Amino acid sequence: MRPDLAVVASTVLWGTIWIPIRQLNSVGWAQGLATTVSCILATIVLFGFLSYKRRLSKISGARLWFLGLLMGFGIALYFEAMVRGNVARVVLLFYLMPVWSAILGRVINGNAITVRRISGIFLGISGMGVVFYEGSGFPLPSSVADFMALISGIAWAFAFTLLDRSKVSTSTSGLIFTTLALMGPFFYMLTLVPGSRVSLAVSGFGSGVFGGEAWLIALAFIWLLPAVLLTLFGASRLQPGQASIFLMLEVAISLVSAAFLIDEPFGMREMLGATLIISASFTEFGGFRQK
Repeated sequence: MRPDLAVVASTVLWGTIWIPIRQLNSVGWAQGLATTVSCILATIVLFGFLSYKRRLSKISGARLWFLGLLMGFGIALYFEAMVRGNVARVVLLFYLMPVWSAILGRVINGNAITVRRISGIFLGISGMGVVFYEGSGFPLPSSVADFMALISGIAWAFAFTLLDRSKVSTSTSGLIFTTLALMGPFFYMLTLVPGSRVSLAVSGFGSGVFGGEAWLIALAFIWLLPAVLLTLFGASRLQPGQASIFLMLEVAISLVSAAFLIDEPFGMREMLGATLIISASFTEFGGFRQK
C-alpha cells in the first residue's frame, strides 16, 4: 500500500473511534479502565506476534521508546478529550497539528514549507475557523478537553517530526508496539485529572449485541490496532506536514458521524468547514513524494 493511502485509510478509523471510547465510558467500568484494558490487550497480541516472528529486537532503543511515548501520550490525550468534550471541537483543535508539523519540520529537519503545503495549511485552518466561528473570532481553548486536544496535536506533530528525522533506523512494528504499550497507562492517568467524564454515548448503537467486553475487544482490534498500524506505516514514509494534512480527512468523518449518531451540530457551516479541510488533504495528495 502507498504510504499516503495508508494514512488516508486510517482516518476512517480515527474519525469513528470516539464511538467505542464513549460506549466503554458508559458501561460502568470505573475511571476509563475498560479503554486502558483494551490498549493493553492490543499490546499483548502484538507482543505475541513479534515473538512468533522473532522480531523482539525491533522494540529496543531509547529513541524508539521516546517516539512511542509521544505518540502514546498524544493518543491517550485525544481519547480522554473525546470523553470529556464535544467531538467536533476536540477533533478540530487536534488538527491544528499541520501548523505545528510545518513549523517543527522546518526548525528541526530543515524541511521546505512549500506553496502546496502553505495552501493545505491555509485551507485546513480556514475550515476550522468556519466551523468554530460564532461572530466573535476564532475561539481559544477554554476547557480541560480543549487543552487536551490541543496538546495532543502538538505531541503528534513533534513525534512525526522526529520520525521524519530518524526514519531510516526506526522500526515501524517497534514504534507501533511502544505506542500501544505506553498508551494504556497514560490514558488511565489522564482519567484522574479533575473534571467531569460524563459523556453522551450512542444510544442504542449495538444494543443487544455489544456489551462492555465486546466494545473492549472491538476497540482493540477493529479500531485501535489497525488505525495505529496504518498511521505509523504511512507517517514513517512521509514528511510530517504531509502526514498531518492527510490525517485531516478525519475531521470530516468525525463531524458527520457525531452529527448522525449523537446529534452534534452539522449544518451548512460545518459542511463548508469539512469541505475546506478535505480540500487541504488533496492539495498534498496530488504532490505525494515518498522519501
